[in-house]
Amino acid sequence: MQKANDFPDVRRFLKLRHITLLHALDTTRSMKAAALRLGVSTAAVSKSCIEIEELLGAKLFERLGGALEPTELCARVLTACRRIDAELIALNEDIVHMGKSLRGTVSIGFQAPALHTRLPNWCATVKREHPYLTLRCEYGMRATLLSELEANRLDMLLIDLHEIDVHPRFACEPLTTEFCVVVDEDKNLRFSDVLRRWPEYVNRIWVLPVQGMAMRGRFDSLLKSRGLALPRRIIEVNSPIAAAEIGAAAEALMFVPASMLTHPHNLAVTLDDAFFQSEMFMTMGVAWLSDTRMTPSARFVFDAILADRPMEALQS
Repeated sequence: MQKANDFPDVRRFLKLRHITLLHALDTTRSMKAAALRLGVSTAAVSKSCIEIEELLGAKLFERLGGALEPTELCARVLTACRRIDAELIALNEDIVHMGKSLRGTVSIGFQAPALHTRLPNWCATVKREHPYLTLRCEYGMRATLLSELEANRLDMLLIDLHEIDVHPRFACEPLTTEFCVVVDEDKNLRFSDVLRRWPEYVNRIWVLPVQGMAMRGRFDSLLKSRGLALPRRIIEVNSPIAAAEIGAAAEALMFVPASMLTHPHNLAVTLDDAFFQSEMFMTMGVAWLSDTRMTPSARFVFDAILADRPMEALQS
């Protein structure tokens, strides 16, 4: 059995240039593309990669289908590298912050309809206080956003918090809760009422979120748990843009968050009633990496969001 001291101490040989190299290779999955990104020759990239592998005594990448695929060891090294990189970014921001001027970029991923209307206010608050701080707001699919957060390429997410708290590296803070409704032309219906009369609605055309969005997953799961058939005539969308117009043109039923309604209070229920009546609701909030220190800039944005929480969408 090998002893711990039989393995190399990475603190003695892993350099910042190795971290940069591994990140470039993981991102591009190509020696040539990594070389172009780093401004060096392909031979230099290959030589450095071999150097790290010899020091570790194991392969970092396997070539599969013409692309580089990280080994299990490489994936672990990359995780450590991302954390080191995040700390260096934070150190740089700390140095800038000591001059009382927040700069840099804060990246916010979002897929939370109930919070979209608050995003402009949060951005305006940040820019009033720190005009040279760049905010990057990225809308995306849930799985992609969570992967980007875990890779530390996003500072925080505005997202449905369903099952976020079970992830070992994520922390979250709820901001608002809203329920989902069904729009039938000029009528807005509670989802519980539609479920009770499901045979009347199952064969209609439905406009639904695409697979992979938390709202769609809950819709499918709730029907299956009640033994109800899923709609078969479906139009799938991944953005609220023109969704209402699509629904109207197709004479379709639309499954939407109440925040998309002109008068959502007409269907509002208390949180207790939502549980009792089997309404489908979502808790929206902010998520971040619990094991990675936020930069001062990201912390300022985070605090600005928490200080200006929206009103609860579920209310009496």
